[in-house]
Amino acid sequence: MSSTDSTRHNIAKKIAQFIRDNELANIHGGDVTLRKEKRTYYYTSFSRPLYLDGGVAVYSEKFVRITWSTSYRSMPSHASVILTADKAIDFIRLAFVEFEFEAAKEMMNDHR
Repeated sequence: MSSTDSTRHNIAKKIAQFIRDNELANIHGGDVTLRKEKRTYYYTSFSRPLYLDGGVAVYSEKFVRITWSTSYRSMPSHASVILTADKAIDFIRLAFVEFEFEAAKEMMNDHR
């Protein structure tokens, strides 16, 4: 495993731990897998029954893609955002743990 892989894997593990600690691993989620498509990345998912399904793909420290499908009315029902690793947990916390949708939307707007 290269140092880049190790860094990405550690980022994904940290996000997965946050997902488990904050009860976002209901039904599925919180496990880290290595996926190889056009680019190799580490992936973890999150969920809440009936309300939320999402995933986090860690390509690098500066490129973490969060995708989701939700029935929370204050958030886009199907969307994604690309953030840096240090902002990814903040976004998930604001949007899907604390339900601070406006603050989460601001993070989405800041990184378009």
